[in-house]
Amino acid sequence: MVKKINSKETFLKQAAEAMEFPQYFGNNWDAFDECITDLRWCQAQRYVIFYDHADIFAQAEPSQYQIGIF
Repeated sequence: MVKKINSKETFLKQAAEAMEFPQYFGNNWDAFDECITDLRWCQAQRYVIFYDHADIFAQAEPSQYQIGIF
């Protein structure tokens, strides 16, 4: 299934769903940063995040895409 992420809101929603963020995820860049840098809620030996077709979001909302780049 191809998911077209073309906005900050869609990105955050899809990321939270795909990565199974905890209930307290606040649907904003600060909350996203917190969830992917403090992974105590998701214990694993290694983590891989693969974001395919990022260009759709980058072209639709360049300023928000730039904020989200880590």
